[in-house]
Amino acid sequence: MDNQSARSTTDIIERIKLATSRLRKVLGENRVSEKTHMYEITTFESNTKVSAIVFPETSQEVSQCIKIANEFKVSVYPVSGGKNYGLGSTVPNVSNSIILDLKLLNKIYDYNEALAHVTLEAGVSFKQLEQFLEDQGGKMIMDSIGSTPQASIIGNTVERGHGMGLYADRLDNVCAMQVVLPNGSIINTGFARYSENKVAKLSKWGLGPALDAIFTQSSFGIVTSLTMWLKPKPKYFQSIIIHAPSDEKMSFMIDKFRQMRLHGLNVSMRIFNDYRLVAFNNQYYRLKQESQDYLTQDDIDKIKPEGTGKWIGIGGLYSYSQLHATAEKEFIINSLKDHDLVIDIIDKEEADSRVERNPSVKEELDFFYYKSSFTGYTTDKAINMCYWRVPQNIPNQKDIHEDECGLFWYCPSIPCTGEDASIAVNKIKEISYKHSLEPNIGFLFISERALDITGAICFDKCNLEESKRAAQCHDEILESLCELGYPPYRLGIQSMQLFDKTEASSMDVLKKIKATLDPNNVLSSKRYNTF
Repeated sequence: MDNQSARSTTDIIERIKLATSRLRKVLGENRVSEKTHMYEITTFESNTKVSAIVFPETSQEVSQCIKIANEFKVSVYPVSGGKNYGLGSTVPNVSNSIILDLKLLNKIYDYNEALAHVTLEAGVSFKQLEQFLEDQGGKMIMDSIGSTPQASIIGNTVERGHGMGLYADRLDNVCAMQVVLPNGSIINTGFARYSENKVAKLSKWGLGPALDAIFTQSSFGIVTSLTMWLKPKPKYFQSIIIHAPSDEKMSFMIDKFRQMRLHGLNVSMRIFNDYRLVAFNNQYYRLKQESQDYLTQDDIDKIKPEGTGKWIGIGGLYSYSQLHATAEKEFIINSLKDHDLVIDIIDKEEADSRVERNPSVKEELDFFYYKSSFTGYTTDKAINMCYWRVPQNIPNQKDIHEDECGLFWYCPSIPCTGEDASIAVNKIKEISYKHSLEPNIGFLFISERALDITGAICFDKCNLEESKRAAQCHDEILESLCELGYPPYRLGIQSMQLFDKTEASSMDVLKKIKATLDPNNVLSSKRYNTF
């Protein structure tokens, strides 16, 4: 480190000390911490250092923290649940940041059953809202998440994460954001910026320029609360499970469900490969041969349960009446039959009958039907996958970070066609095998026109050589899919450089917005910006 860099680092440390001293006076000693270790851990190697953590309880306190950051020109980095596994967790993009942990903003209010909405703060988790809705009588459901129940709803929304059901495009189904700007000002979006109106929580855009989206995947503001739209608990829900024996049949299934959704069928669908299914219930170190670097498709075929397809589709069918449910079930079966697909559509009567005949299937049917994530329930079953290459048994009390799980997510968006899915899958498999890692691939119907790929690279974080291969595999997959016309819809701290692919004219506009809202560059520096 040269003398100038040393002086700069010393100056930053001194400003951070002054800022944290002021923050203690505002928030109190017990809401400012320098125990930073757990905030510096993610699911891959990171050398980023955190200076302190503060715990505001209200938007006004968030505003005060931001104003202090500006006064002392120190970087702040907001997190809520901190469960952004595989994409950075709580780790900032730059060192010497102060973490704004929003977990104490955990209120739920303004629940309206008639108009199907609820307002919540940034620290509210999916599990917390699930329990809240149950306590209100269980008549309404949220669109759930495929990850940990402890993830923050607002954190997932502002990262443009997706749901499981008909409101899978989460950002499309929220409104009335309250946002703390990088200068400490507090604003409301949509009709919420007009006092005493009755539609703020019901109509998304408001009047004039709409601001909601610029506070997602950006460093332009901190969303501290929003209104989330709900759906009535479906009376005629049916769970769909489909096994496809080949990539070709997977492509056929995608095309068929696209057509169904375009024609108005209320059906949601996720599709994932057998590698992922095996990883849900097994660990690599138990299955591999001594000389193996990765499991081949032949290995997976021998391991997976009999009757399991190469691709598995799970989804939900939401019907208005029993007549609709019967007709729509028959329509799906007729649309897919004679194509070597194994189709299982389960309604309440069928689920009850199976449990009565064989009570041991109750846990399985809880997952697929009674407490399905497609009807607003949460589950942590998918978290087991993170332990795929951890060389120890999965503990009863799972902690992804303390247990040193190695995980990268890559998240491209592709056209909702079987052809594009096949092209992407072939490229992912080619690169994964090249780096001696398993291609763990999933698709989500984010809309009728686009699919979100959820690709997982699981690795042994304690194995430095394997960690290096995993990072190279992640980077190569994302770059290669970009070249094929499949850009990422979401980035982790490990891949923010891909944001540079933004066209120059748009980047110029974003730079001007950032400079106007955050002239001291205090908020989430280098996150979804490299300027």
